[in-house]
Parts: sequence; C-alpha cells; structure tokens
Amino acid sequence: MDIDFNMRKKDNPYIRKTANNLLTNQLRKLFFDNDMNLKENPSTADEDMGIDYFFEVFDDCNSKETKHLFFLYNQNKGTENLRIIKTKNDENFGKIAFSLSIRHVEYFYYELDERLLFTICDIKNDKVYWYDIQNDHLLAERIIEQKNKSINSIIIYIPLENILNEITFPTLLKNLNYAKYNQTRKKDNFSNATADYSETEQVNIKNISDKILYTINLFEGIKVLPENVICQLHPFKGSQGRTNIFESTFETDNEDFFEFMNSIFFENNDLKILNDPDTNSTKLREIIDFFQVNEIYHIRWSGKKMKKQICVHKLFHYSECDCERCNLERLNLVRTQKLLRIDKDDTVNALLRKGYTHYLLGNYIDAYKVFFRIYKEANKKQTPVNYTISKYNLIKLRGFISSFYYEENRNEILKELEKIRFENDERFIKEHAPYFVDIYKNIKEQKFYDNVISKIDESFLKIQKFYYKDNNGGSGSNNAYYKLESSFLRFNSYIHNNFIIFNYYQEYTDLSKKILESLLILHTLKNSQTEKYELFDWYILEIWIFHIEEEHISYLLKKYEITNLRVNHNILDRLELLINNLFDSYSEFSKHSSIFRPIRLGKIINNIIVILSLINVDNNEKENLVLKILSNSDKLKEYNLIPFDGLYFYAMKKETCVNKKTLEKIFNIFMLNNQRYNYIAVLEKYFELCDENEIEKILKSIFKINDFLDINTENEYFEDLLYSFSLLSKDSKEKLKNKFDDILSENFDFSLYTDLLLYDLIDLDRTKFDNYLSYIVDMSEFDEKRFPFHSFQNLNLYNIMSVVFKYGLEVNEVIKFQINKVYYKEKDYFEWLMDIDNFDYSKFDSYWILRSRTKYYKERFRKSSRLKEELVKSLKDNYIEGVAKMYFRELI
Repeated sequence: MDIDFNMRKKDNPYIRKTANNLLTNQLRKLFFDNDMNLKENPSTADEDMGIDYFFEVFDDCNSKETKHLFFLYNQNKGTENLRIIKTKNDENFGKIAFSLSIRHVEYFYYELDERLLFTICDIKNDKVYWYDIQNDHLLAERIIEQKNKSINSIIIYIPLENILNEITFPTLLKNLNYAKYNQTRKKDNFSNATADYSETEQVNIKNISDKILYTINLFEGIKVLPENVICQLHPFKGSQGRTNIFESTFETDNEDFFEFMNSIFFENNDLKILNDPDTNSTKLREIIDFFQVNEIYHIRWSGKKMKKQICVHKLFHYSECDCERCNLERLNLVRTQKLLRIDKDDTVNALLRKGYTHYLLGNYIDAYKVFFRIYKEANKKQTPVNYTISKYNLIKLRGFISSFYYEENRNEILKELEKIRFENDERFIKEHAPYFVDIYKNIKEQKFYDNVISKIDESFLKIQKFYYKDNNGGSGSNNAYYKLESSFLRFNSYIHNNFIIFNYYQEYTDLSKKILESLLILHTLKNSQTEKYELFDWYILEIWIFHIEEEHISYLLKKYEITNLRVNHNILDRLELLINNLFDSYSEFSKHSSIFRPIRLGKIINNIIVILSLINVDNNEKENLVLKILSNSDKLKEYNLIPFDGLYFYAMKKETCVNKKTLEKIFNIFMLNNQRYNYIAVLEKYFELCDENEIEKILKSIFKINDFLDINTENEYFEDLLYSFSLLSKDSKEKLKNKFDDILSENFDFSLYTDLLLYDLIDLDRTKFDNYLSYIVDMSEFDEKRFPFHSFQNLNLYNIMSVVFKYGLEVNEVIKFQINKVYYKEKDYFEWLMDIDNFDYSKFDSYWILRSRTKYYKERFRKSSRLKEELVKSLKDNYIEGVAKMYFRELI
C-alpha cells in the first residue's frame, strides 16, 4: 500500500514551529532591510498570558555603537486553513476571523506596558498577517459585552491587506509606536484607580485587638505601610478628613480604636489592658510593634471634645534583636553568616529577611535562591503580597547578577530572571487583593522613593534657606527638620522591614547625603534665638558610616566648618560595638574587602574614625578605640583596609589632643605603607611634640645615615622631609648649610635653592640671589591651547616672591624684570605682588589673595593697610566667602 506523505495530518507542535519560523524569518529580514536588528527571545515566562515571543529591536546604522530602539511582544498563531468571513452583508466581510481568550485580550489591551503584535501565519501559503490589537478602539466595549454574556472568548478580525511585507512594514512600525503611547495612557488610567479596603472592615470580628491584627496580617510580608493606606484601614480609620498622619503622629476620631490604644499600659515589663488582666500580651506586642516600625510615636484625638494625646512610643520595645539582618547592621559578620547557614523550616517572613540579608552582604546568588523559592512557592491569589515582594526583588537582583556575577551558571540564572516581569500582575491584584492595589503600585513604580524624595527635597530646600537666614541675622523654627526626620525614618523602615531591595542604589546614597547635610546645617546654626539640631542620633551616624563616601564627608565638613559634633550619651558604646564586632569577624574579611561589595569595610572604618575625631566625648575614650583599630592594622593590611583617610583626619584635626605615642603609631603605619603625602603631614604634627634629639634620631633612621653630612638629595624622602631639617638643633643645621651650599655650587637646582632659603637651611646672599633669578623658567610664550587647566602658572616666581616676603627684600629691577617671564594672564597679579601698596587697584582681583596662602604671603598681606582697605571695598561690591574668611581670620 502506497502512503501519500503529503496527506499526513500536521500536529499542533509542527504547525506552531513552522509558524514561528515563518514569522521570525520574515520579521528578521524586514527589520534588517530597514537598518534595524531584531533580537529574538522565545517567551516561557508569559506563556500563561499568551505571549510567544519577546523581541528587542536595535538601530543597526552605527556599527560601532548598538542603540536600543524598543521592545516588542508577540502572540503568534499558525494554521493551514484561514477562516475568512465570506458573508457579504457582514461588516467584517473579507477579514480573517480568529478566536482569542478574553483573559489574554484583556492583558494585551489593558495591562501590558510594551507594544504587542498579534500575528497569524498561513503556513500553507507562507504568508503572515498582523493585527495591532492594542490600537483597536472598539475592543474595550466588545470585551465588556462578552463578559456580560459570560463568554470567555472574543473574535478578532484581521484585514487581508495586513499581510506582513515590505509594503505594509512602514505602517506596522507607525502603529507599533502609537501602541506604546496607547499603553502608557491606559496604564495611567489604572494608576488612578483606588484600592478597595472594605476587606479590613470585618463585622464578624468583635474584639478590636483581633480586628487590628486581622488588618495588619492581610498585608503578609509588608510590615510598614504607606501613610495614605494606614489612614484607609479599619479599625484605625475615623471620619473623612479626620484621619491623618502628620510626621510621627496619627490622628483619628475613631473612638473605639482610640480608647483601646489609650487603655494599654506597661506592668512588670509586660503589656496589659485596663480592666482586662487576661488580655493576650503577645497580641498587644504585635499591635504596638506595628506602630513602632511605622514610625508612629503618638496618637492624637481629632474628634469632638478634648482628649489627651497617647504616647505610643512609651510602649515600644528596644531589646537587641539577634536576627541575621540586625547582626549585620552591628557588623557581627560571623554571627550573621552562622544564622544564614541554619537550614530550617522558616516562615515566609523569615525567608524574606534571610534573602534581604544576603543581598545586603552582596551574596546576590544566595539572595536569588531565597527569593526565587518564595516566588515559586507563593500562591499569587492567596498570598499576593509575598509574591509581589519576591518578584520585585528578583527583578532588582537581575541587574546585580548581570554586573557582578560571572560564574558558569550566570547565563542560566539571567535567562530565568528575564522571564520574571511585572506586566501580568495588575489584573489578579485587582481581583484577588483589592486592598493591596496601592501598595502594589507603590512597590512596582517605586513610589515609596518618589514620595519620600519630594518631601526630603522640600525640607532640604527649607533648611538651606533657613541656613541663609541664620547667617544673615534671621531666626525661625526648624519644623522642616521634623518633616525630614519622620519622612526618612519611615522610608528607611519601609525598605528595611519590608525587605525591599533598594538601599545600595545611588538614589539611596543621594538621599542619605541630603539628610546628613541638612542635619549638619541645623547643628551649626549661629543665632542664639534659633532652635538647633543639638545632639546627633544614632540613625544619622549609621547612615554616615555605611552609605556616604569619604570624599563627600570631607566636602561637607569643610563646607560647614564642622570641628565637633554633639552626640547622645550612648553613641561611643555603639561605635565601640561596631569596632569590636568588626575585628571579631576577621575571618569574614576576605568576602567583603572588594569594592564591588555593598558592605564597604574600608569606607566604614574610615567613617567611624572621622566620627570619633569629631564627637564631644572624652579624648582618652576616643583614643582607646583608635588604638584598637591601630592594633589590628596587620589584619586590615592583609585586605587593603587600613583607614588612611580616617587616621589622617584624626591625627591632623587641630581640636584633637592626640597622644604622642598614638601619633607615632599612626605615622609608622603611614610610613610602612608608603602613604607619601599623608605621612609627611602626620610626621610634622608628631615633630611638634618631639624635642630636637628625637627629631634627629627619626630623620637619621628614615635616611639610614649616622651623620647628616651623608645626606643624599636623591633619596626618595629628601624632598618631602626637607622642612623637617629646619627643626633640628643649631649645630646640625649649620652642618647641613655647608652641605647644601656645596651641593648647589656643584649642581644648581632652582627649586631646591628656594626651598632651602624658605626653611633657613642656607644663608641668603643677595648677589647670588639676583644671579639665580636667571634660572626662572620663561612661561611668556606658553601655548594654552596645548596645555589647559592653568598649567601656565610660573611656580618658580611664586616661590621667589615667598623668599622676597620672608626676608623683606627690596623688589629691585632684577626682580621686576622677571615679570617678562610670566604668561600674560599672570602679569597683573605679579605686578601687584611686587608693589602691593602702590598698585593700580582698578586692576585688582580680590581672588588673588587666595592663590598662594603660604606663611610669608599672609605676613606680607597683613602688613599692608592699603590692601586691607581695598579688600573692604571689594567685599562691599563683590562679596566672596573665601576672601572674607581670609580677611577676617588671617589679615586683621
């Protein structure tokens, strides 16, 4: 018997594969012919919602730089028998009819963020037809009609002229662009939808404590709720317009709730209710904890009559938590890792905390495993909140894994994460958890950040204006601080207690910078009538330590001239705990010394030392903590964690009385680790505490000589330590003078010569001095276009003028002639330097006094009455902060 293979029936997998090949081949060619490149990704994540392909389109015009253009989703169907409407009086006559599920059509039309193209492939004739379903304005009404009839499908109609080819392709692209706009508009309509909180009004629950707990537990892993949500929840909610949250105060006229909260009190370290001694204290603790993590400290009555405000904060519990996250915040890395390794049947909340802690540690793969487990096990209809948190965090982890993880399974994990998107969640949230709509949008669209940044920016601006008023004699209330503090603490608690991945993003760092700067401003206000931020709390120091770069800290301290900080009484204990835990966790250093880790140990240690340098506690207590860090320098060195910036700040701070031995240890660490710039300054500070014999001994040790006559000017330390020779005994300096005279006679070096004169290490010979001026480099023909950034400055002449001022030399014609060797932009400046009292001040620029601030320049400026008169005139017309500070602090 002969078999006609052409008559074999093609099964669905065959038809689907053939249709997909036909579609991708045609699309690929059409995009290529139009200077675009198509990246194809078969979709498995969204199969349940009817998506077969996820395409990414790139601009292919520039071979050096690939530019992303847009995303495109696709549902593709294949058939050998197109169903074409043939009834002439049918309004859809001549169109292709195809049935789709209402569920898929609703998702495509309302919920999908990106463009979607529906295609049907006639595999018999190798033709593809397209339908831009998102732009069909009749579809919304037809969906409602079908749902009212309880019909779960809908027929779409595709014009035959919508065949996929080079003729229709421009129209297709135009329609796809409009579809993106359309979807954005529809999404905006959803975003304006309000949540339904009727679920929280359970009339069958009589006990108010049970009502509160029922409402709290509805939100599963979300412990901290947006303010607008709390105000809508029963049984907290009172009358319209009388339920509000203002900073850390909750206002309501719900009498049952208010009286219940007012009846809670402490007895024998336990929570009780008046007239109800048998109340479950565990339930009460859970209720009070809700207000604590939501940063609600007071409950105020907003109804008729007067009622005393409830101080909920007096019921808060502040015992030390032993979970993995809290141990990490105390830098107890060993305990953190031990808790993370414990494999037990955790609750979902415990798993969320564990995954979040892995993220904070930079263990992105471990965090992925935990959140992926929650995501897979969560029932999105029964536990939509936990499902949403895990999905959000997995989407965020995708970026971290893509950037910082390069093991063999990287692509496999990223492929799995690519499937996870938010688009298909909105419908089921509205259907199955309408009370969660606002929080869902809050998380998905990061409104929790948008809301707080607007409040912080507003407060930050007010505080800056307040600072300006204070500097100019004004005063006022710093209410902006309370708004700033409450907004930030609630935001911080939101991501911290809801385990939301966010606080190592740049946005969080920028927010932290504004908080710290605001408090530094309020701490330094001058007007005695102004309310200041008196004592720094731990929360702001914690932000400083963990989240703000050393360079920005240095900038803020200089900007606001911070020399000391007043802090609460227990701050030193907390800093000591961090230091102790850190060194007890030495075995974990290797995992956290990378600059790509969120926990930057180097930054943390530097910031701790800077804070120690500033806080107003006993110097000996501070020094003991610094010594503890110094004693562990070998451990720190092993992982490049020695806090050079912090130690330098501590050693050089004028207001700090550093012990001589401590200063010596800091210097030795700098010296041994070749921190050239820093160790010179630290050594000079140390020499201030030494006698001549001690200085001589140290210098001979550094240069490895027994006699200063053996000094080698080519030694790597010679130039840096030249000033130190001026601190030696008179006899030693006389020896060196002879030595240096011989060196200059043999091989003259202009820079060395001027330095020796400035440090009194050779005697001034005016004849030789005038002769040596011929060695000044001629910069008059300098080409600024080739060498920008003020490299035209004639540094030789700057040093010469220091010598002139030091020795009070007459500016003779030989010196004046040197002006011919400067670039034209510096001529007025040097003419002024050479004749400060008789200069034509119509050409004067007050910035000039800031150019060189050596001891001898300032001494010369101080002697000139004419200069000081002109500076006063200049400041009246053109006030410059730096000029004013130098004038008042150093010239008068």
